[in-house]
Amino acid sequence: MGSQAELSEKDRKFREFSLNASAWKVILYVSVPLALYQSLNQLFKILDSLMASHISSSAVSTISYLSQLDMTLSALGGGLAVGAGVKISEAYGAGDFDLVKKRVSTLYSLCAAVSILLGVLLPFTEEFLRFAGTPEEFMADGVSYFRLDLIGMVIMFFNNVYISVERARGHSRWILILNVAVIAVKLILTAVFVYGFHGGIHMIAIATIISQALMFAAAAVNICQPGNAFGFSFSSISLKKTVVLPILTLSGPVIVEKAAFSLGKVLVNSMSTVYGALTVGALGISNNIGGISTTPHIGFQDGSSAIISQNLGAGKPARALEIFF
Repeated sequence: MGSQAELSEKDRKFREFSLNASAWKVILYVSVPLALYQSLNQLFKILDSLMASHISSSAVSTISYLSQLDMTLSALGGGLAVGAGVKISEAYGAGDFDLVKKRVSTLYSLCAAVSILLGVLLPFTEEFLRFAGTPEEFMADGVSYFRLDLIGMVIMFFNNVYISVERARGHSRWILILNVAVIAVKLILTAVFVYGFHGGIHMIAIATIISQALMFAAAAVNICQPGNAFGFSFSSISLKKTVVLPILTLSGPVIVEKAAFSLGKVLVNSMSTVYGALTVGALGISNNIGGISTTPHIGFQDGSSAIISQNLGAGKPARALEIFF
């Protein structure tokens, strides 16, 4: 480990490109596919709500309410992926490929630990939903839906980590292609389950699990390739402070921010039920439509943060600042 031979030719070329090419060219190359992915993902949420409305109006409200609880818990994996992705990019830019391997492998092991914690909730799904203040009218369908959602969430934890690692190495086009495939499978399965089999909202959760499992399978194949600095190996897992502490220090505030924001929406949804259960669904649809204009910038944010971190790691603060501006 530790030599440049641990990088593929493609990864080596992208590192040179990120550190030396025109800032605008690098930003657009990395971020445009990510922005498109975020936009398509938001559009998918709207289509998902439309199909859920075919089941019943209350189904849309139930999914909208539980999705915010989902996002509150997902903040654990999402924040971890963001923080670790920055530190992986930094080590990549610095040319310390041994540290890249350690941080990637350790990130996956931390993700597994968080997933185990989530798994503990499975037998206590109903109790958790009641503790979270879930309105009684959402409980009948919500328990089975959220139990399946927890399983899907564990798979998505690993997928988000994989996306974060691929983003660090500039594979934003691959991220777009992979996510378009997942969205297509999810929409097709949801349509078949809802319109064809006349299933309930738990079938929507099953469609999510199947589609996310496809990405998980692709990720498993890619990260297990031998000699890949961005791959996983048990021998590279490290609990040393120099490896773990920077990840946790950076991820902690991101996790808190994401969880607090989603929890705030849970509270708003809970209070809005005084106007009727359908109000929650209306809020959810409104937020999804509004997100079409606000989500593309997330792609530029994610892409640019990776580029900035690479240049900071390479000892190029002036270029990092140029990319920031």
